[in-house]
Amino acid sequence: FLFVDSLKQIQLIINYSVLPRWAGLEEKTPSVKQDNQSCNSGLLVAEPYSWKTLIKGQPVIRIRTTGTKAACVSLPPGRHVLQLTFNSPLGFHLTVCSNTKFTYGDEETVMVPLQNESCRFVAVADNIMTALGKCIESFGNTENWLKARQELHNAHMPYTAKNTKQLKAWKSALYQTFSSVSENKIPDLDFVFRCFTLDCEFDSLQGDAKASPEVPEVWKSKSASPLEEDAVTTLQKHWKSLYVRRIRRGHKDDTSEEHTSVKEGLTIIWTGMLADIQAQGLSLLRSMMDENSEIMKNYSFNDDEWNRICLADYQGTYPDQPAKTWFVVFREVFYVESDVLCVPKLFIPAVPTCVLRIVDNDTGSEIKRVFQKVEPHVYRKNKRGYTFMVEARTLDLPLTTGKWRMKLIGSRKPLPSPFSGQINSQFNVKEIRDYYIPNKLNILLRYHMEVSANHIGSVQLETSKPDVYIKLQVLDNEEEVISVSGKGHCVIPAFYFITNNVVEVIQEPLLNKLPQASKQNVQVSDKKRGGSAKSKDGKHSPKHHYTIQALVEHNSWPLSETQLGFVQKLRDQEKEELKAFSVPKDRPTSGNKGTDRQSGGGSKPAAEKSKKGGKGS
Repeated sequence: FLFVDSLKQIQLIINYSVLPRWAGLEEKTPSVKQDNQSCNSGLLVAEPYSWKTLIKGQPVIRIRTTGTKAACVSLPPGRHVLQLTFNSPLGFHLTVCSNTKFTYGDEETVMVPLQNESCRFVAVADNIMTALGKCIESFGNTENWLKARQELHNAHMPYTAKNTKQLKAWKSALYQTFSSVSENKIPDLDFVFRCFTLDCEFDSLQGDAKASPEVPEVWKSKSASPLEEDAVTTLQKHWKSLYVRRIRRGHKDDTSEEHTSVKEGLTIIWTGMLADIQAQGLSLLRSMMDENSEIMKNYSFNDDEWNRICLADYQGTYPDQPAKTWFVVFREVFYVESDVLCVPKLFIPAVPTCVLRIVDNDTGSEIKRVFQKVEPHVYRKNKRGYTFMVEARTLDLPLTTGKWRMKLIGSRKPLPSPFSGQINSQFNVKEIRDYYIPNKLNILLRYHMEVSANHIGSVQLETSKPDVYIKLQVLDNEEEVISVSGKGHCVIPAFYFITNNVVEVIQEPLLNKLPQASKQNVQVSDKKRGGSAKSKDGKHSPKHHYTIQALVEHNSWPLSETQLGFVQKLRDQEKEELKAFSVPKDRPTSGNKGTDRQSGGGSKPAAEKSKKGGKGS
């Protein structure tokens, strides 16, 4: 990768040398027409690249040579990221020259400067701070202040169209900067800010957020008369005119106490800004863009924002795994504070079969994947978050303990993150192995679920016959809520199981913040309560009865005569077991809670997080 960022036109000279495979001395000398065909040439392609999209731009340069060739690349001002692809028979040598500072290296090297603000963004922020300093220093001199204010307006609003939203975002960001720099050293920051901007109607974020006085008992049950309403209106009008006159005195009258107080406050603010003026300017401009992202298109650095990224790294380990085994590397719920474009990248060199899958826990839908990689997606704030789950399969050899790493690449912060800050890779796994018995409904297996607490579980199904078409379902009250289909193997990466206890009315983020002891104290046993759970509004929520069911599709699992004979033995054995455990009619029957006996499955209860394997005999 090659990264370059500049305020001026960018010129890059790229020299590409290759070591081709020439014909040997003993071989016949080819003719001139056959010379190019007998010697394999090298190829260099440079094209725009971004981690936030799957679409690549048109190549900016293409060099094909059997020796050495150079070319000049001209790029417009701004931030650019180029991906260089090489193809050479034996070896190559690359030389890049430019009068503009650039970064060349692998992905890790290039991503470091991409996290910083672009040159054009920094230039706009510097112009704003320069104009702001002139405006503060000339405060009190009306003529100079008007010129400085116009320069400041042109710096933060470099277009002629009137935009009240932009002005509101600018004043809000400027007030936040004043507030952070002053550090509560100015008693009446609101008054100082209004005198500086001559805006009497500005609504501050914290200065006016004072507790309202309590209403007297006399007025709680009394309505104002017309005379009292007129009196209140008159008082408000006179108070407002008095406050406006104070602001004008604080701005213009350099002999007044208000002006002296405002001047001292502005001096404190500007002194604090000078300590790190560039960082303050970048923070001010970024706050303004966050207040109203629509105005960014009016600035020169709008195109550079596409090549600005934010990173978050997560690392962990996975245990030893036997050969030819499916396992979960890690699974964790990530929560989103605000809508953000994000791309996850997974690094597990020792496990080439690993796949990252992301599920929206509110809708149950899975984020699309392209070539087994999750595509760039805008993650929107929801209630239950997004489950990041990595599954893998070992090959013919066992897998030793190793490390994994996941990198989140986003457009801005905050990126999706787990509440605990760590990713879980330790699970309670229940594995069930059983035989497939053909039946009219083509049911491969069927198990009831007993859910004691709200949680997320993963279900995997694998058959011994690799070419069987199967469908794995999760039913709630015999209605399908999620299903996946596969050939010999299928996985439900994440499903949110809800208990019938009152814990389900608590929001998941709040439940995760509670300590383990608190979670256990909140839970209520089904045996102590009757009927369905009630929510906060008093309405009865439906009870959940989950069933995991698998079907054989398209009659894709035929059995041979030997296998049919084995199945008949299983059926006879099942009948004998039913006779042995049959209960006489004069004795009360005991309920088998959590089981469901079907012709296509066993009666073993499934665990909440389980792995099921069906084998054909």
